[in-house]
Amino acid sequence: MFSIKDSVKHDFFILSFQKRILKGSVSLIFFISEENRKLRKMESENAGEKRRLYFF
Repeated sequence: MFSIKDSVKHDFFILSFQKRILKGSVSLIFFISEENRKLRKMESENAGEKRRLYFF
């Protein structure tokens, strides 16, 4: 049978685990959006290069 102390410890463990997952997913989302921004920047630069090639 669980004592109150054990259940509190258990809840704390779950909370810290959830916090870690949340932090991980937030950093993952940030990383993905950062990579997408770089890709978009590269694509727009490439499009600019192509446009320049068409003009000249």
